[in-house]
Parts: sequence; structure tokens; C-alpha cells
Amino acid sequence: MPYTVYAYTKKNATETGAAMHLSLRTPEGTFIKLNNGFAILSPKCSFTEGGMDGQTKGMRNPVLFREADGTFGITAERCNIVNGHAEPENVSADTVLYFTSPDLITYTEKGLQTKQTAPHDIVRESIPAWDSEPAGSLVLSDEEAEKLLIHFTYPSEKPVKIFPFPFMPCRGDPMAIKDSGRYLFMATDDENSQNSLKIREVHALEDIPSAQDHVLLQAHPEGDLSGCLWAPELHRVNGKLCIFFAAGSPYWYTVQSRIMILTGTDPLNPEHWTAPRRIIRHDGTPLAPENTITLDMTVIHAQDCDYVVWSQRYILINPVRCGTADLFIARLNAEEPWKLASDPVLLSRPEYGWERIHSPVNEGPFALIKNGTIFLTYSAALIDATYCLGMLTAQNGSDLTVPQNWKKSNYPVLHRLSHPDQIGTGHNSFVEAENGKDYILYHALAMENYRADSADGRRYPAVREVIWDSCGFPHF
Repeated sequence: MPYTVYAYTKKNATETGAAMHLSLRTPEGTFIKLNNGFAILSPKCSFTEGGMDGQTKGMRNPVLFREADGTFGITAERCNIVNGHAEPENVSADTVLYFTSPDLITYTEKGLQTKQTAPHDIVRESIPAWDSEPAGSLVLSDEEAEKLLIHFTYPSEKPVKIFPFPFMPCRGDPMAIKDSGRYLFMATDDENSQNSLKIREVHALEDIPSAQDHVLLQAHPEGDLSGCLWAPELHRVNGKLCIFFAAGSPYWYTVQSRIMILTGTDPLNPEHWTAPRRIIRHDGTPLAPENTITLDMTVIHAQDCDYVVWSQRYILINPVRCGTADLFIARLNAEEPWKLASDPVLLSRPEYGWERIHSPVNEGPFALIKNGTIFLTYSAALIDATYCLGMLTAQNGSDLTVPQNWKKSNYPVLHRLSHPDQIGTGHNSFVEAENGKDYILYHALAMENYRADSADGRRYPAVREVIWDSCGFPHF
């Protein structure tokens, strides 16, 4: 019996249910749900000019077939996702959504085309339930199947270290930096209303939970910096240790990206840091237009220069109405790290269904560089049980401000089906541990708490080893 791949959607036609899932039947007859059973292919939403967030799209009845050159084609009925449910799209019955793929890992959406694109002899059959619709199948070669298994299933190697979850009490957006023979740890202070920036110093990652907090900044009683202090990140820029974070004045919908620079020798001493200042453009103007928040700024140390990536969102007030939270990138002025060195460029928008559940969001970017490739993870959807991690990749040494130099994954790389004890996984960072391994830090909701009370939004840090597969792709 050969390897057979099955393409199907879920009966619950939500943003992730109305998307293509893949399962692989092995020669022994065992079914393996790829990507832990999470959707792999989603249609792009439609952004309307002048619109706030666009129309989320889904698909039903995917058909998988061979192109003339041996690669893959996919057609499906496109639908609109309205209030979390799929509704028919007002298009011709002879129209299908068409994708191409060289390997069933990366996909190119070709748009709506006539049904002549796809063959008509597709057989649909039931597969082990999993609450799925009948699936169309296709026979794969051993090499094609092996590539899918390597990419979409967790490698068999066990992590060198297993960190317990929750790793420590409520902190969101955790990050650590290896600096001068020690680790410095920071996170959003969920324990204390997100109104302070705290730092911990340790010599091993497992010591973070028991380390002492040192307060570097307390929210002001009123005016600027009087609101939430979010997502601090430590980065060295031109040899200077910097904290990039966002602060409100006072409301969450007023947050702006800020920076503090270490001018003394002790990062635990608040007097050794400069006062916070806002990040600005290279010409001295504000980072973003009026009524736009900026947050989650991170630094990418690439071959040619330093870049910053951040999330940016237009917000109307009275009543509050949000546009999409998008990722922007620019070169950073290393001599004056509060200032950009180039104009901001739009890098990524929440276009896939899994990026738009409950809110259309791309935020929390962070880079991991390995063997010449930049893996830029980011968080998507609302900060609840649907939160997850997407990924963009680029070659180190390319101009990162050119969007065409980046490739965006159509599916999330860490999601609510990735780990049984966690849900709503997101806003991560990476650090190299003392054993030379790469580790991912992120926050998640405890599944035990969520099952007892789905409104329990307490975020807990998690730490896991990054496992690299034989193709050089990271697994979290």
C-alpha cells in the first residue's frame, strides 16, 4: 500500500475549520494528522480600500490533484467567514479558488478561476472521523511523504531539558537575553496590572522563576507613561544594551514604542538607564500616523545592518474601533537607536483565517537566525485561546525592507493543538542556553484553567527547546 494524502475541511466551518487540513495514510494503514490536526492551507482575506479590516475568507470541499509537471494543484469553494461561521460567497457556481504547491508545504494562491482548472474524476471518501468532511485523496511517492512527515510532525528526538509548565507565575510576552555570562529576563508584568518594567538576572534559565525582580520603571501617576507597560525586549545595538517596550498614556489604545538605553554598568539599577523616549522616524517625525498605536518592537541583527520590526494598528476612538494590526520593518540607526534609518515598510498583514480569529492581528515579532536563514515568528489572532505563532523567513544578507525577500507560512507553527497542557500559545522570543541549544520562550493559557473557566485569561511563561529537523526547519 502506498502513502496517500487526504485533503479535507472540518464540519465546524470556523476560520480554521473552513480551511484545508491534511492527513497522511502510511503503507501500514495508519493515519497521521499533519500539523497536529491544525489547518495547513487558508485563503487570503479581501482587504477593501479604506476598510478597517477586510473580509475573512474560508474554503470548503478542497480538491487535490497533480499538475502536468508533477507538482500539486488545489481547488476549493471559497466562502466568507462571518461571526465565526462560513457563509456562501456570491460568485458563479462555475468558479473555484485555485492554488499551486510544489510540495504541499508552501502554497501560491492564484485566485478565482473556472472549474476547468481541476480534473473532474476526484473521489471523495470518509476518513477516521476527527469531525471532518469527506476527503479527496492523492497517492504520494515515498520521498514526498517523507518530506511532509519531517516538516509537519514533531521530530522524535527528545529535548535535552524539559521545563515545567507553567514555568512561573503570570507574566506575558517573556524574553531572555544571554549577556556577559548571565541571562537577563523581562516580561509584561501581568501580576501587577502591567504597570512596571521588571528585570531578573540569572546564570541558568531554570533559575528565572526563583530570581529577584528589580523594578526599572514604574508607570507614572498621570499623563505620558501612566498606562500599561508592554512587552519589554532587551537587545544590544552597537554595543549598547537597550530595552524596547510600549507604553500607554494612559489607555491601551494610546501605546507607543519606546526605548531605554543602559548608560551605566548595572542593568539591575534603574539609575543606570536613560529616561524612556519614543521611537521616531529618521526625519524626526512620529513613528506612525495619528490615531495609530505602535508596539512589540524587536531588533534583527542581520549581516548588513540592524533592523527593527514592530506592530502597528489604526484605532478610531468613541467608540473604539480597531483596524488590522500589521507588521512593519525599517533599518535602525545604530548610533541613535531611538531613530529609524529608513522609511517604514509594510511587511505582513493578518490575511489568513487563523490570523483573524476574534481580531485581525500580527504582533510580537522575534527573529531566530540559523545557517543563513532568518526565521521571524510573530503572534496572530486575539490574545485568548486562539492566539498562535506564524512565521516569515528570509535569507540573511538580503535587504529585509523588501517584502518580496520574505516568505510567509500559510499555517501557524505553534498553536492550540501543539501541546496538550497549553492553549493560546504566543508572543515568543528565542535565546541560546548554556548548553548551546536554542530555546523558545512564549506565554500560554493553562489548559486546566481554561477547561475550568474559558474566561480565565491568565498568561504563563513556557520554555521549550527548539528542535531542528533534518531540513533545517525549527519545531517548537
